[in-house]
Amino acid sequence: MRALTVHPPESPPILAAEGLRVLAFCDYFDPSAGGGAERVAAEVYSRLVAAGAHVTVVTTAGGGWSHEGVRVVRVSTLNLTGALGMQASVTHGATRIALQLIRRLRPHVLHANSLQFQTSVAAARAARRSGIPLVLTAHIAGFESLAQPWRFFAQAHELTVGRFLARTSDRVIAVSGGVAAHLNERLGLDSSVRVVPNGVDHSVFHPPAQPVEREHVELLFVGRFVANKGPDTLIEAFAALRSRRPGVRLTMVGDGPMGPGLRQRVNDLGLADAVTFTGLSDDVAGHLRAADVLVRPSLTEGMPLAVLEAMASRVCVVASDVAGNASLIDHERCGLLVPAADPMALASALERVVHDRPLRARLAEAAEREARRYTWDHCARETLDVLLDVAREPSTLA
Repeated sequence: MRALTVHPPESPPILAAEGLRVLAFCDYFDPSAGGGAERVAAEVYSRLVAAGAHVTVVTTAGGGWSHEGVRVVRVSTLNLTGALGMQASVTHGATRIALQLIRRLRPHVLHANSLQFQTSVAAARAARRSGIPLVLTAHIAGFESLAQPWRFFAQAHELTVGRFLARTSDRVIAVSGGVAAHLNERLGLDSSVRVVPNGVDHSVFHPPAQPVEREHVELLFVGRFVANKGPDTLIEAFAALRSRRPGVRLTMVGDGPMGPGLRQRVNDLGLADAVTFTGLSDDVAGHLRAADVLVRPSLTEGMPLAVLEAMASRVCVVASDVAGNASLIDHERCGLLVPAADPMALASALERVVHDRPLRARLAEAAEREARRYTWDHCARETLDVLLDVAREPSTLA
């Protein structure tokens, strides 16, 4: 998990966005958030602005983040993440603010960044009131591996609020084929969904110039310490692995409501000398270049940026077999997939790559080749194509 940093485009963007006015919605659009949807939004919007678009983002996050040409408007929110152990919030007055911005900015198109975000609800309501077309980007697929009661709440939200958002949208973007298939199955969407994969900045995430020689094998976790990212599964798997491979080490990059419990569990298992908690980091690329294996034990995903970044950095990936991870990892070719929420299966897969260095190298090299297909410039071009396809000159909103 890292601070929200937008780097210059990898190459001059081939975009024609001059004069396009976009009113965007993204709950946690803030440097300290570091989540995938927020990073995707920031990377895409920076390129749209560079190409001449005007982008305003409605967010629940606090101030402190700015980017030339992108205006950030905060709405009041009650953050429930600490209480629930999963990222969640309730907004106040977001629809009213969205309508005020529509009157003043006269956007050609609205863009909401998640089926799960509260500001997406405001976007849909504002679209219905104003007649401005709405594009929705979906980032997550599948909740079957979540523990109860979170599975029930997530699925209920999807079938009620998510269905409302999807049916209000003029076009839906899915970040992977797995997300598109999930939307079709759960919400009955098919031809209206366009797959626009996430990207990776290859100028930042790349293999080290020289191979790093270490006496031990370094495992790495990057992400929020929340239930759906599976950090507790990893700690249990690591304990089993250490009993068989005592030289292995684990670095946990990130933070979140599960942090204190994870640290306590590490102490209780006698692993404090083998597990390092770094907190938030703005140098994930450096952590990846110092790692041998990225572990992604998520219970639900869309197209995880940490996995893409590890692949581009030529780091072996071991991940849970959920839709988003499986959209990137071809099992046994460019990584290993294991059943979600199964510490022993994860420990066994990790032992394979820890013990077998040639296997680890082969998987990492194949992953790097695969990652070359994904860039932020391509993601921005494809997103812009959808926005332009539905955009229209706004009429006056009374």
